Amino acid sequence: YVSLYGLDEARRLAENIHAAACDELKMIKRETFLLGEIANFILHRKK
Repeated sequence: YVSLYGLDEARRLAENIHAAACDELKMIKRETFLLGEIANFILHRKK
């Protein structure tokens, strides 16, 4: 996405998708901690 949108816009899109995914995880009536941690890892990884 960086080559299409540039770094700032790609980061903004990733943050929006991450927030939406975390909101959806809250609606699941099962343990979702690990899925949330994976989403956090992907969003905050450096490479």
